[in-house]
Amino acid sequence: MNPRTRYSWSPRKSIPMYLGHGSAGANGTRAGILTRWSHAPVRKALARPPGLGVLLSVVVFLGCGLHHLPVDISQYTGDGVISRVEFTPNQGVRVDFERFSLAAPYRKQFSLTGLPRHASGYNIGLVPELKTDELEQRPGALMKPSIGVLSFRVLDLAGQVVVDATSPLDELDWRWNEHEPFGSIFRGLDAGIANSLIAEAAFGKPPNAPATLQVEYEPGENRLDLQCHVRLTAGGFL
Repeated sequence: MNPRTRYSWSPRKSIPMYLGHGSAGANGTRAGILTRWSHAPVRKALARPPGLGVLLSVVVFLGCGLHHLPVDISQYTGDGVISRVEFTPNQGVRVDFERFSLAAPYRKQFSLTGLPRHASGYNIGLVPELKTDELEQRPGALMKPSIGVLSFRVLDLAGQVVVDATSPLDELDWRWNEHEPFGSIFRGLDAGIANSLIAEAAFGKPPNAPATLQVEYEPGENRLDLQCHVRLTAGGFL
């Protein structure tokens, strides 16, 4: 036997199936394609069309893949730095804005011109710069009361309010976003624009598209001298 020849075994009565080693056979057919079929049930089973479950799985898989193709960020001309979040099941987008300190009042309006639509919608949140030993856990320094109050307000081109969310820092909804703490405002599933979420429904033909983001922060009695920035994020791990 040629040492390069490989055999495997059929689950039905151990029928050997020749897998070949890539050389041409005597009849001119490449050996890697030939198989020794000598059992009728085996041939019948392989000739049977795939079941409905298999077909549905393929359709769902292809649908999810097409639904989460990489988003085109080239049309974004707004403020901040836009980038992709590489995550195969749900390709994401994020926009990072300028840094500011939690020790002083902060008010700024950012343009969102050309923000790409995303099926997951966009979460708006605060990203504080924590020490290494504080990573992968809730930021304890920001869980104390009276540190400050944060507000996000998003308007579309017609001036309609898309997001109008306000929260003390110690009531933010914290999670980890690409190994960084991310605190968003979540008031409940039925809170609507009081949550810091730009829903996909906010995107459409102009003027139905997010145009500006207004950020306001007012420090409290227990203010912290901590640098942070605001981030918009869609898809990815969130």
